[in-house]
Amino acid sequence: MITSQQIELPELTQRDLTSSQYLDGCRRITTGLLTGATPIPASDSVLRDLATDCALATEELACRLVLDRRSEFTRDKKQANAKRIKFFHAVPSELKNLLRSLDPKVTDGQKAMAKEVLEVLRKYEVPAGRRSQAEVSTAVQGFLAEVASQEMQRAIAELDLSWIFDLLKKAQDEYAAIARKEDEATGIAPMPESADEEAKDNEETNAATSPDAPSKPRLVREIKEGLSADLMLLFKMMAYQVRKGRKPYAALLTTCREITAELNQVAKNRETRERKAEAKREKKELAGGTAGADQGKTRANGDAAVATRAAAAPVAVRDGEGSALAG
Repeated sequence: MITSQQIELPELTQRDLTSSQYLDGCRRITTGLLTGATPIPASDSVLRDLATDCALATEELACRLVLDRRSEFTRDKKQANAKRIKFFHAVPSELKNLLRSLDPKVTDGQKAMAKEVLEVLRKYEVPAGRRSQAEVSTAVQGFLAEVASQEMQRAIAELDLSWIFDLLKKAQDEYAAIARKEDEATGIAPMPESADEEAKDNEETNAATSPDAPSKPRLVREIKEGLSADLMLLFKMMAYQVRKGRKPYAALLTTCREITAELNQVAKNRETRERKAEAKREKKELAGGTAGADQGKTRANGDAAVATRAAAAPVAVRDGEGSALAG
């Protein structure tokens, strides 16, 4: 039988690890315990259930990280969408200004071209009220595609409105780029945008406020704290089995220690890098302050020398005058 002093429990710290590193470590531990070469025996239902709970919490953490990542992109997409709507609505304003213009430089031919572009735009009008991003995408993409012909581009250039169309295209490209990055970063296929997005939003809002609505998803911090506590309990229970001489818990505990030691080394290296960077920054600031003090001292010495010469000059003159008078 092995005494408790001989058993070193794995220690998985979450404070100095990124969420991705912590998630990877938890997945490696739970996968090894449940489906590794020598997993927890099926007869030990208590430990297998606890390890399964840890595995489920690990996947909950993964989903929560995806949701948080998507929320960041949601904010960026909202800003990009507002920008393209602004430019999309600015196009008809500029065209109407040309049609109402009394400037003799605006010819009838230009007004006719402005009217033609405006007719094309009206086919893709976006309501000024609430609208989904899918509706805006359909309208903007359709309009830009129709005015991409050489004839329309020539008319836009003659109207001197290329600048507003360039801004609209740039805003649309920015929105599309954010949407692509979101799908790549989260690893989830893009959700099809639907025209009844507003109705879905209302349904979700009503469901969230109903008495039978499920509780809100736990925060990343809450999931990590609960998962770390469950893993520590699991390690302690495995150590108890090791003390009883039961297999394969000694090997499993060793594997867990190797994984946590590797992650703790990553956290330690990160802390060392940050400490060195901070020391380098302080040294640079101190050097800058010393140089500034030296420059100030030099200026002070220079000012003192100038003051001394200025004070000495009148005396010399007076002495000279006195000698001349004496002569």
